[in-house]
Amino acid sequence: MTITVEQDIFLMAQLKAMDGGLTSASRCLKKKTRSNKRTFYHWDHNTPLCQETYLNMLGIGRTYFENIRNHLINNGLISRVHGNIKKMPQ
Repeated sequence: MTITVEQDIFLMAQLKAMDGGLTSASRCLKKKTRSNKRTFYHWDHNTPLCQETYLNMLGIGRTYFENIRNHLINNGLISRVHGNIKKMPQ
């Protein structure tokens, strides 16, 4: 299976649409701040899914999904670039 740039952008756009926001309050530690990213997975905007079912429907693995989600959080909605770009072959 080959991963394309279009598939990356599609997944990032879906993650943006299903964004549940940040939770920042701790029940036990009132003075400590935290930010946990929440995502609510839906099919057709009204059928809730678990993450495992969502990944199976897309045909992708958890590691690939986490890489896309981290890229989206850190860099925004731009395409990913492979690490060996601009390096000369030996």
